[in-house]
Amino acid sequence: MEQNEDVLKPYYKTIRALLQARHEKDILRIFRDENMEGVWYNHDNWNGGIDFYQLQINVSPFIYDNINQDDVRTKLLDLFKQVIPIENIVVDGINIIPDVSVGFEAEDNATYSNDLKIFVAFVDNPYIYDKDVAIQEFPCLVLLANDWDDYDMVASFGLSYYDSQGIRHFIGKVKIIGDVPANKFGRRYVYKSIESGLFDVGAGKCSLGQTMDYYRQIKNIFGDKYLDVLYALRDCSVFPRFAKDFETNTWLYKKCLLRKDEAERTKREAPYMLNGIDLNDKYSFGYLFKPSYADERIKLHFDFSNNGILPNRLYAIIGKNGVGKTQFISTLPMCIYKKERSCFEPHIPLFSKVIAVSNCPFDHFEIPHETVEFQYVYCGMSVMRNGVKTILSDEDIKDKLHENLKEIKRCDRLEHLRIILKPLFSENELDEIVECDSFAKEEFWLAAVDEKYEKFSSGQNTFLYLFSSVIANIRYDSLLLFDEPETHLHPNAITLLMTSINLLLEKYESYGIIVTHSPLIIKELFARNVYIMRRIGNIPSVKRIGMESFGENLTNITEEVFDNKEITPYYYIVLKRLVDDGMSYEDIIRHIQSENIPVSLNLTILLESLVESRKNEKD
Repeated sequence: MEQNEDVLKPYYKTIRALLQARHEKDILRIFRDENMEGVWYNHDNWNGGIDFYQLQINVSPFIYDNINQDDVRTKLLDLFKQVIPIENIVVDGINIIPDVSVGFEAEDNATYSNDLKIFVAFVDNPYIYDKDVAIQEFPCLVLLANDWDDYDMVASFGLSYYDSQGIRHFIGKVKIIGDVPANKFGRRYVYKSIESGLFDVGAGKCSLGQTMDYYRQIKNIFGDKYLDVLYALRDCSVFPRFAKDFETNTWLYKKCLLRKDEAERTKREAPYMLNGIDLNDKYSFGYLFKPSYADERIKLHFDFSNNGILPNRLYAIIGKNGVGKTQFISTLPMCIYKKERSCFEPHIPLFSKVIAVSNCPFDHFEIPHETVEFQYVYCGMSVMRNGVKTILSDEDIKDKLHENLKEIKRCDRLEHLRIILKPLFSENELDEIVECDSFAKEEFWLAAVDEKYEKFSSGQNTFLYLFSSVIANIRYDSLLLFDEPETHLHPNAITLLMTSINLLLEKYESYGIIVTHSPLIIKELFARNVYIMRRIGNIPSVKRIGMESFGENLTNITEEVFDNKEITPYYYIVLKRLVDDGMSYEDIIRHIQSENIPVSLNLTILLESLVESRKNEKD
């Protein structure tokens, strides 16, 4: 194919004017010369020389995800018909028939030109990023490498800008990775592979600012030229293609470039911030869900937020069997994975990972394939083997527990594990689990964990395995999906579990949705975070709980959720029979009281009422 963008440029200008007149701000953001690509793809010699051009609008994935592609295409085709009164364009005897689409991958086809030289210096200290360097040529950029070691990859830099007066402006911390040879000690120094004094860091490199402030500084300092600077640095947040050669290299990409949770979040969020997109509601969304038995969809809105005195991190959906709770929790990650825009309002949420958690070996979670764009982890009691879902054996669980603990140790998260498990284990038990002094003692540490594992209850072992699985995989801004976590647990354990779940979400600034049957779980949540799902025939419905559930009496929650008000409980039947048999209040209390345990206030009030009613009937 051959490009001929100049042929189409006059028409772009006219269409832009029409877009401005119509106040189509969203389309104007992408309909720019640097994004346009007119590609000649067919020539018909039999009809006076008709050339067919595919008009490609190349935009970044982060913009692509927030536009309606069909809407853009329809509006632009309509404008072309107005600008071009016939079906094709005739230029120099050549007919051009445009077709419009929005590209996804080629976000950086524009030409970027950085006119600042990049100098490289080194300081033999792993903690210095912000330091003056002797520079003779201004203005320029300086990458100050230090001796910080990410598993033998020395890739940390402090980036500074020296203005035309030689005044230094510190921009921030950045990591740069590349295929760098190791020295005799096995260490790989990236700065040695970057030639100082050039206008970019060179091919085969990939960089990432480690904080959002890094990107704010770049945009504040360089204004309209900020993309030129980021391109010269081979930034993979704004230009994802620079990461493609490294994404499958766990050692370089995940353990070095994205080692810190803040860096991973920065990679996702920086493009939005740089493009002026509001991030306040990036995790809030409405989900349109249709149970398999229904013809119509229902909508659930999740107003997740990390702000305020009481951040909105956790929702629950409660209802009877067969209403569609499990279908909901299993289809949601698939819709995110498949980018089913019709299922979400106003946009697909931007979670860093989706983590499904289940302590039931017979759960219905479907496991989508993990991609670079969609990170999905299943933490449960089964595994796919040769396409068949297989229940994990006790040995399988212990093996996975070992893998989880080693990953948690590598990520410096053992203390996080201690904090999150504290409601569920004693201090002595936690000491055995999380204390590992050095790498040399790892096998002894895991052997001690195995010894404890044999002594723990089945519930404790399940907690240890599942929470270690989550902590080994979680990132900031993850979405955790819990499928009936109360299964096989006694009431106290359910309450303690909710404490640990909230600690987990708080520690990793993440969010969760629980589907449940248990009023004990609902008691731990505010009413604004509780949905009741019901079904009448083939018609589903969902509503907010009609009472403040936080700390509420379990009986009241049960009646509200499961419509138990019309059901006569057994204790009422027993008391009514004893009263009708003529027994006195004192005699009934004596018969129902267990040793010295006092009868509940609710029961005594009910009994007094029944006795009083009997007296009134006699009178």
